[in-house]
Amino acid sequence: MMYDPPKPDHGVHISVQGGTFSHKRNLHLKREKKSQYQREDDLCSVEFPDNLDEGTTSKKTPRKRSRLHKKYMRSKRNFMRKLSTLESEPTFFSSLIMDKKSYKKLGVDVDVNIFMKVFDKFKRCLRNKYEDGWFIWKIEWSAKSFLHVHIIGNPENGESFEITEAYIKDKWNFYCKHEEKMDSNFQSAVTLKYKSEGAKSYFFKKSKRNEDKMCIKILGGLNIYGQIRGKNIKYTYKEEFYITEFEYEMLISHIIRKLKKDGKKKEQ
Repeated sequence: MMYDPPKPDHGVHISVQGGTFSHKRNLHLKREKKSQYQREDDLCSVEFPDNLDEGTTSKKTPRKRSRLHKKYMRSKRNFMRKLSTLESEPTFFSSLIMDKKSYKKLGVDVDVNIFMKVFDKFKRCLRNKYEDGWFIWKIEWSAKSFLHVHIIGNPENGESFEITEAYIKDKWNFYCKHEEKMDSNFQSAVTLKYKSEGAKSYFFKKSKRNEDKMCIKILGGLNIYGQIRGKNIKYTYKEEFYITEFEYEMLISHIIRKLKKDGKKKEQ
């Protein structure tokens, strides 16, 4: 008499002529697709249990994203869309920082409210000075320099880069009570000529994700992106184009090669 072992609670049971065996390996199969895997013939029949979609075979629930993450991704996408569709490129890229000495001169320690007040005064100054210009800014946070601002823009008045650089530096130093010293390596306002690829790669680095989330948290949920004289910003028009079937196949094959290449890099 052939021994018939007891069937386990989970798994797939395979009945073969001469005996019954249990396949205990977990199968991540959806119950509604069960019929696709059933097979019966003279030699073998495969039986799927009723509780295939329970216990060890249940599908993993997707992780819920926090409100902070959703706010960060939404603001980042909006900023990327604006930066990528500008009709005229910015002329400068400025980094504005407040050091600890500036806070002490204002009578406080490092404080978020003081920084935002100083930045609001600076924004008002740019708005009044450049009526035809436009500016886009981003507030960032780091453990070394605390809160700081990056601004890109175009005065749209024909003035030279050197004049814009000097004006931004003088006004920022005036509002944050910073005194430039010849023997100091620290500069509160650094303005460079705008380079599209360099600026975009800097703004959207993956390494900045956690710092940007921390910045939103420190600001109490305020936006870390914004604009000055936004009505003056001109964007390119949305254009539709059509591709042939051959071009479509080439595009898909290129995407597949790119994904495979990125997957190999991650494995290494």
